[in-house]
Amino acid sequence: ALFDAESAQVVAVAAEEYPVEQPAPNMAEQSPERWWRAVLNTAQRVLQGVDRSRVRAIGLTGQMHGTLLLDAAAQPLRPAIIWADGR
Repeated sequence: ALFDAESAQVVAVAAEEYPVEQPAPNMAEQSPERWWRAVLNTAQRVLQGVDRSRVRAIGLTGQMHGTLLLDAAAQPLRPAIIWADGR
């Protein structure tokens, strides 16, 4: 969402879904690349027609209770194991 602190109004809202993949029973994973694409896509939508010089902060939220393994360059090594995973 894009929030105007001066007027205390929500200016724009955008959301994007990404699937839960179940490669085997009791497994639940999501693609970190799809998370990032969702961030880029929704940010672009809420900022359409907005004077970006007035944007003072950006906050993000998403799923929690997951494990994401990264390499030395901070790139994902595999899909994220999310909260619903039962292995």
